[in-house]
Amino acid sequence: MKKISKLIMVFMVLVMLTSILSLNIHANENMIQLEIGTSKITYADNTPVMVPNNYIEKDKEFRGVWIATVWNIDMPATAKDIELYKAAYREKLDLALSYNFNAILFQVRGMNDIYYESEYAAFSKSLTGNEGENPGWDVMQFLIDETHSRGMEFHAWMNPYRVVSSGEFNPSLLHQDNFARQRPDLVIKSGDAHILNPGEPEVQEYIKDVVSELFVKYPSVDGIHFDDYFYFGGNAEDQLTYTKYGSQYLTIQDFRRDSINKMIKSIYEEVKNFNLINSKNAKFGISPSGIYKNKTASQPDGSNTGGQEHYNSHFIDTKKWIEEGWLDYVTPQIYWQFSNTLAPYAEVVKWWVDAVKDTNVDLIIGHSVSEGTWNSYERAAQVLFNSQFEEIKGSIFYSLRNIDSIGRFEYIKNNFWKNSIPTNYANSNLDVPNYQVIGEKNEDGTYKTSVLIEFSSNYEIEYKIGNGNWQVYNSQIFLDHHGEESIYYRAKDNENTSVVRRIAIVINKNNNNLPVIIVNGEKEGNDYVGEVEIVITAEPNSQIEYYIMRGLGSVAEYIPYTGPIKSNVVYNHRVFARTIEGNTPSAEVIKEFKIIAKSYDAPTIIVTGDGIDPNYTNARITFESDALEIQYRINGGTWKTYVNGIDIVNKGEYLIEVRNNDGKKEVVSKRIYIDEAELDDVNIIIEGVFNNNKYTSYTEVSFSEVNSPNVVMFRYNYSNNWSNWMEYKEKIVAKKNGLYFFEFYVLNKNNNQKTETMEEYFRVEVEYDLLVDKVIRNDIELKKINGESILLPTDYIEKDKQIRAIWFSTVSNIDLPRMGTDSVDEYKNRIIASFDRIKETNLNTIFFQVRPMNDALYYSEYAPYSRYITGVEGKNPGFDILEFVIKIAHERGIELHAWLNPYRVSNGSGSIAAQLASLHDKNFAKQNPDLVLADSKGQLILNPGEPKVQEYLDNVIKEIVTKYNVDGIHFDDYFYSYSGTPEENDRQTYINNRTNNESLGDWRRRNVNTVVRDVSNIIKEQNTLLNKKIKFGISPFGIWRNKSNDPNGSPTNGLQSYDSQYADTKKWIEEGWLDYVTPQLYWSFDTKAAPFADLVDWWYELTEKNNVGLIIGQGLYRLDSSEAAFWNYENEMIEQLRFLSSYENLLGTSFFTYTTITKTNVKGITTTLDFLKNYYWKTTADFPWETNISTIDSNKNNKKILIISIAGGVFILAITTITIILVRVKRKENV
Repeated sequence: MKKISKLIMVFMVLVMLTSILSLNIHANENMIQLEIGTSKITYADNTPVMVPNNYIEKDKEFRGVWIATVWNIDMPATAKDIELYKAAYREKLDLALSYNFNAILFQVRGMNDIYYESEYAAFSKSLTGNEGENPGWDVMQFLIDETHSRGMEFHAWMNPYRVVSSGEFNPSLLHQDNFARQRPDLVIKSGDAHILNPGEPEVQEYIKDVVSELFVKYPSVDGIHFDDYFYFGGNAEDQLTYTKYGSQYLTIQDFRRDSINKMIKSIYEEVKNFNLINSKNAKFGISPSGIYKNKTASQPDGSNTGGQEHYNSHFIDTKKWIEEGWLDYVTPQIYWQFSNTLAPYAEVVKWWVDAVKDTNVDLIIGHSVSEGTWNSYERAAQVLFNSQFEEIKGSIFYSLRNIDSIGRFEYIKNNFWKNSIPTNYANSNLDVPNYQVIGEKNEDGTYKTSVLIEFSSNYEIEYKIGNGNWQVYNSQIFLDHHGEESIYYRAKDNENTSVVRRIAIVINKNNNNLPVIIVNGEKEGNDYVGEVEIVITAEPNSQIEYYIMRGLGSVAEYIPYTGPIKSNVVYNHRVFARTIEGNTPSAEVIKEFKIIAKSYDAPTIIVTGDGIDPNYTNARITFESDALEIQYRINGGTWKTYVNGIDIVNKGEYLIEVRNNDGKKEVVSKRIYIDEAELDDVNIIIEGVFNNNKYTSYTEVSFSEVNSPNVVMFRYNYSNNWSNWMEYKEKIVAKKNGLYFFEFYVLNKNNNQKTETMEEYFRVEVEYDLLVDKVIRNDIELKKINGESILLPTDYIEKDKQIRAIWFSTVSNIDLPRMGTDSVDEYKNRIIASFDRIKETNLNTIFFQVRPMNDALYYSEYAPYSRYITGVEGKNPGFDILEFVIKIAHERGIELHAWLNPYRVSNGSGSIAAQLASLHDKNFAKQNPDLVLADSKGQLILNPGEPKVQEYLDNVIKEIVTKYNVDGIHFDDYFYSYSGTPEENDRQTYINNRTNNESLGDWRRRNVNTVVRDVSNIIKEQNTLLNKKIKFGISPFGIWRNKSNDPNGSPTNGLQSYDSQYADTKKWIEEGWLDYVTPQLYWSFDTKAAPFADLVDWWYELTEKNNVGLIIGQGLYRLDSSEAAFWNYENEMIEQLRFLSSYENLLGTSFFTYTTITKTNVKGITTTLDFLKNYYWKTTADFPWETNISTIDSNKNNKKILIISIAGGVFILAITTITIILVRVKRKENV
């Protein structure tokens, strides 16, 4: 064996000497770093993303485009009109051909239907608009023939499992020929969709039959294509299927993946069998979502990404399909940019390239042209990036309708795809060449010697190395360099080429001759000062290579080491070195060090001249330091070298900065002032709310500005205690009640001259003490359940963005009286007066009740006009109230949210029939008495469990958001009744609509969840379609669940909305169905069952974690002693507002209800409103979310000053509504 090895080595040396073919490491001189716009693109490890310097157009390549028919995305539902439909498709083909596409992937099975007459499925709804309707002609044959007539391939795109994309599954809505209607027992819910159950053997056989039938009916089709829809959303209701068929699997997820594996394998075998029998070359491909798995410690086979994984969400194992060879091609949908943070395009593509290497599966990249905000070069850059990989056989773009959008495809058309070419599958029946690799291997399969590669074929052979160019094979290929190399090869005749295959060669020779790097030079700590000498040594006569990186430079080329290297560059250095034995490099040796400039102690600034530092009438500046050079600048000018002293005599303010020109360049600064010796006049300014010769608010004291070097000196007396004399720098705030006495004068700091001392006094009497920083009741501090103090901030900065909301209740005419004898104009004036009062209070959001009792305060197709306007349900008041209140709210810079009670029908008692009889004939409840539910008190609601009720409420919402310019949709706390709903009242609905093993409580909660989710989706959809900014919020009862019943609950002991109203607010927040939530926290700090502070903490933590806005609902009405559960402490609301101000991300607050702010005879209420006006809500706030409302603040910039000048006793007067400023001009003279 040793003799044979030696002979091989001798032979190889001879080959090399006679220059059979000598190839060096493939150079990358044709590759450059990708740039898009001004950004240089890198991988996650910061290595550059490289692309070919020039795009070379191939003579064969798959250039496909998806034509989506589901929801008629790309094709109209006009197949009943033959010529119209044909014209539409021909127009699509003309468009595709104009961009040099060569393959159409046409969706023939989008939703468990089909595009031709079938034994297994109904005609697609996308053909005529009606599922099961026969268009009267063979559409499919036309599509295939017309596509082929243009020289393009036609691939039948199918979705194997999907039945319903979202919402509930109702078999009766499907055509009788639909397999899902025939076999609803084989349909399961997965995510939000309903699909044929992949785990059922009958479903696997059914899909195989569908594909088989297509081949029988249309043998000229070029391929079968599945998309990314398998399981949905990472879950499925298939536990029973798993129990029945999956006992041998470790997990249900493994069972799901293997169920799909069986189907994929059977389809692949069906395609191959068809090809064998019919001498065809039809292809089978799949386009999964782009990420197989994200790379983690437990998933090392994933990509460097962080997005949705189809292995764990769709339960498909594409990597196995590739390894098993069950596909002809795979088309990952890589619909991301190079700059995407979770799924960077280059990272994802590289993973897929590695996945298909050395397999018989082709890689065709799926691109998106749907996004209109991308850089116009982005998609072209993707095509250019792909072109360097031989494994990538082309691209497919989604979808055709976006191809012609301006700027999305022009660059590719004009610069890359200039010519019309066939796909890589056209005439690709040549056999791939055979090959042999000659060389000695290591145990791990790599080669420890140079290698020879030889090919054989009946046809011409072409090959290329790495990213090099294709060349004709004439003789053996010699590889001698250390490392990995890819050899690509193919057969070729005059017209055709075979498929391309790859040989991966790894030469792993051993070179243990490691170099040593030595740095010589003066050190300061761990760093070097000045010039250094770098010496690299190794074994005698070694060939040494090196390169040096300074700072953050990129990797450089190795160059030969010929002797010591000098460097004095002040920077971080990394020296890389290796030896070369033959062509084999040693391991890389790295030496890191830093060169710094020498450092000195910071310089000193010396100022001399007339005056008291920092105020002078003239000054001379000098500096002292041991450094060789000192640099200085004045007032931010350019740095200058210091030679000798600098004289400053001109009036002004001067910032002197100085530094050593050394390694640290530490800057020392000093500010001085040059001025003449004149004394200025000064005014004292007192600002606050002045009533009855005293200030009833915090009072600010300031002094008018004086010119440097003059300063104002002052002291004050409070409670018979004088402060020290101080230089005035900022406003003084008098917060405590009592008499204040100020003395003050002007001092010139250059010469110590001063004016006479002046004085002023005033009294402060504030109704509420804002210096108390904890909650005290009956001289005892209240604390949270966990023992923490409830802290009240003593300082407050008014927020410029905040929700300040109020509920406007129309039920029982709480806030809006009946019209009575009013004319329309008189009634409108009443509403206007209410909105003016809201505006005066600086509120900016109204939750206006438009559906109090299954009725409407607007013109509606779905409900009669409310009885609370005219006294008679259904009577037209003569104008659209909702339209009117939106208009006048927006005119005042106020958002108006339509507040609806979704279910409530009546608050009465008696039989259902008797209560319904009193309703208007248009009332949905009266029209559908079987959909009404009575609670334990006999009060009526719409039955939340009835699908027709859910559909009705969806229509109510759609009507409002499409017809009216509302800023939000708002639900309150009424879902299932507070009084309780007897089980027997909705038992039959429960039996008819529950899922397996679903309890009554879970079923009721699911009913409410369905409406909340649907409303959320409707609003998001309408916002997108109509470019609106409508918010969706709910104000639930303040307690979700008590912690004693649920570890996730709040530290409370009250009624639980989760169990009483079946309102799972926590789920709504976690699912992201709400834009904001407004829990009704109508309790005081000392309510034991529901303490205010603890509940605020619970809701704030929940909403912060899930990125949902929080508005606290507050019971302002409870300050009224006429209320049943009123608050004894009249400053309760003030302290609650102070407490809430410490929550940084709280959106705001909402008061219940409007009438409360009109009560001028209730002290607690008026005190709270005065507090808001004078302290917290002095100006109008903007909105913390996107809105179409422009806030107009009539209170901003309106402060006027009353000043009495000390100059000669002259009085200067200005008037303001809230500010009175008094100045005493001479000692002991009253103003």
